[in-house]
Amino acid sequence: MDTPNTDSTEVISTSVPTETTVIEDRTRRNADNLEVKGGGGLETRGLHAWFNKHHALADVSLHFPENTVTGLIGPSGCGKSTFLRMLNRMHEFIPRASMAGEVLFEGRDIYATDVNPIEIRRRIGMVFQKPNPFPAMNIGENVIAGLKLAKIKVKDKDTLIEECLTRAGLWKEVKDRLKAPGGSLSGGQQQRLCIARSLALQPDVLLLDEPCSALDPGSTLRVEETIVQLSESMTVVIVTHNMQQAARVSDYCAFFLSDGGPGRLVEARAASAEGRFTVCSPDHRRRFSERKGSRQIGLVPSPWDTPLTPRRTPK
Repeated sequence: MDTPNTDSTEVISTSVPTETTVIEDRTRRNADNLEVKGGGGLETRGLHAWFNKHHALADVSLHFPENTVTGLIGPSGCGKSTFLRMLNRMHEFIPRASMAGEVLFEGRDIYATDVNPIEIRRRIGMVFQKPNPFPAMNIGENVIAGLKLAKIKVKDKDTLIEECLTRAGLWKEVKDRLKAPGGSLSGGQQQRLCIARSLALQPDVLLLDEPCSALDPGSTLRVEETIVQLSESMTVVIVTHNMQQAARVSDYCAFFLSDGGPGRLVEARAASAEGRFTVCSPDHRRRFSERKGSRQIGLVPSPWDTPLTPRRTPK
């Protein structure tokens, strides 16, 4: 990947989508597992992660098909979020963190010495679990903050702001107060603002670390619709503990487990063509349920058999 020329600028044209979006009964890709398929897009090979001497993640090889949603699931502490951060070099910001293995994006290792990490993080965007808007910036400025840092010019700034806020499900709530501080929004609104900020950079891949954990049901619906819509034009990877959410939005799911040692990828599959969420073997399902506890899961019917049906009927 070439290092970007800081003297040149990229021009982004915009168009505002309609307000009504629908989670469709998606066409499922046929694949028995996703481990090391090769090709373009995003892929990991033999990935390990450490925090000082603690071995947090071991030997994860996984391919993310382009223009799909991959859900990362598993109990807390099994390395899902660590793995996600490694996909765009956020892992290296953590003190005493180290790694081994390869993360390939468009066939190149993003950890190679001649790869610009800033450009990687622009093209592989990330939304964190905890909302983090820039408190000194107003709502509109928050949306385009990444563009200014990357020195990317926009043909129509106002249209881009409206587009990104609309796709994040926030436009109607803030369109009359775009000059208000980003920190004045509620927690759920702040998270949607962060999603809008990531969308402004038009990434090729979007990473989401439990993006709906702090959101109300209405906001969660909008985010899920956005995820499905975005996957038509980009690759999406989402960490979630909500098994029904994973079933609703994912084309593929990857199941992580630690069993007291480093987290490992134990299974990765496409969602069932018959419309059933069948990501894990019975043994893995039992171990996950034991680790989580039945009170925490509390889903009826079982999340492993959640139908992949539309959330809303198309008009």
